[in-house]
Amino acid sequence: MPAQAEHPRHDAAFSGIPVRAELERTAQSARNRGRVAIALLLLADGWLAWAFLTRATAANLVTAGILLALSLVAHVAWLVPFLCAPRTRLDLLEPSERIGRWSAGEVLRMTVELLQPHRDREQPNVYLTEGRHDGAYVINSLFFDFIRPLNAVFVSRHLFRILRPTEIKAVLAHELAHFHRHIPLVSRTQMPVVLLHTLAPVVLLDVARPGGLHGALLLWFGMLYAANRLRAAHVRRHSRTLEYLCDLHAARRFGVLAVVNGLLGIAKSAEVALTIQYRLVEEIRRDDTLGLHHLPQLLRRIEDLLPDRPTTREQLETAIRTVLDSPETRTLRARQSERSRRDEARAVERLTEGLLANKKWDLVDWAGFDNVEPDGRVQAAEYPLLVEALSTHAGRQLFALPTDDAVAMATGTHPTMRERILFLETCRLEAARDPNLPALRL
Repeated sequence: MPAQAEHPRHDAAFSGIPVRAELERTAQSARNRGRVAIALLLLADGWLAWAFLTRATAANLVTAGILLALSLVAHVAWLVPFLCAPRTRLDLLEPSERIGRWSAGEVLRMTVELLQPHRDREQPNVYLTEGRHDGAYVINSLFFDFIRPLNAVFVSRHLFRILRPTEIKAVLAHELAHFHRHIPLVSRTQMPVVLLHTLAPVVLLDVARPGGLHGALLLWFGMLYAANRLRAAHVRRHSRTLEYLCDLHAARRFGVLAVVNGLLGIAKSAEVALTIQYRLVEEIRRDDTLGLHHLPQLLRRIEDLLPDRPTTREQLETAIRTVLDSPETRTLRARQSERSRRDEARAVERLTEGLLANKKWDLVDWAGFDNVEPDGRVQAAEYPLLVEALSTHAGRQLFALPTDDAVAMATGTHPTMRERILFLETCRLEAARDPNLPALRL
């Protein structure tokens, strides 16, 4: 199994936090190797295409068609949920249409402002997605950027309801840093890999011979196994580094607090959704007239009742009871057969285990830092208290989320909230000491 990348540790009191200079060197080295890999990949594809065309028999074409379909499923199918999700291109909206607290015209002007530093480079399309917890993400295809959704930044409309202007800008600046600089090589080269994976078995094994198709399929599956291992190793080695650097890019443009509060707002929304799911799953466990297939609808209706500002436990419980006791929910209720109840009970147990619903999270006490203006955000006067709480309690997390658990995320694609905040604080202190570094304001 490929060795996991080890981030260099900072000399300060922030245990487990990587060093900025080492991350930047690692990212630059990865970009250089990526350019070489892309050149080699294109050379290999070119040679394979030439070799294939020189032996273009009917059997070759049939086999290539089969392998092309398999390769598209293996390497590109993961894009389908993103591309099929309900979305709207920002520049097609009426300027007066409301997007959270803003009009579409205001959001469009915001994106133009954000893209100014990148005006001489490739310009992404901007899509608004409808999913409440879609967050923000980018797709940047190396050779198919003429297809708009494959050259785009996607951001949930919900973020425009829960985040303030500088926080939204910081989130989008983070995603633009991914788009223009800090994006994993494997996220850009799916199509050349598909071509390689399609043609290599056909060319390397002369499938025109009897039984050649079986050999080509065996070679195809062997290449798939190797490609998946290499992809996983690449993502594990570089994705966390790129997340840190994109946070730093956004903080240099809009300040540390804008990035921190943007991250906190998104995580708090996800935590509320997970809390609701826990309650609904427990309700379904006790009440055999509701099933797991009702879960998405119930979750959506409860979230629609919640305010955009931070939600109290009382508000959350009120919204849950309102939906569960509503006439709409009564129409969903139906007695299940004994067999259906047993199947449902097993499904509930699997979901409970998957959601880590029984895990006891060791959380930082927010009252210890969110006390100047207790609003779920960190003010300038509260920020030193947050840093102190995170550095003092290294084993605790800010949110009851699996994605904020250091153990669970040790081999994940994103750092925890603690790691991201303390990394930015490390960079801020470093910039204050070194005038040669770009300024990093709070």
